[in-house]
Amino acid sequence: MSVMGLSERMIDKSSNASRLVDKLAARGLVERKTCGNDRRQVDVSLTKEGFELLKEVDHVIPKTKEVIGMNISEKEAKLVNEILDKMRKL
Repeated sequence: MSVMGLSERMIDKSSNASRLVDKLAARGLVERKTCGNDRRQVDVSLTKEGFELLKEVDHVIPKTKEVIGMNISEKEAKLVNEILDKMRKL
């Protein structure tokens, strides 16, 4: 998928997809490849390590959504998100 395609699918549209892809690439989870037809387009693909990590967490996500959805109100979820944003800035 292209970086632009990732940006369009992100929940937080203000996120910097290129920066996130750079972090994933630095950890060896994705590879970036310049498109042969359009050098401005960068395609991103999972590495073997990225796919393995995805398989590990895939079963956790539905359970996490279930637990969070049952126990946290929308107001509380927004507060948690604000706190996490502050922590990321440290």
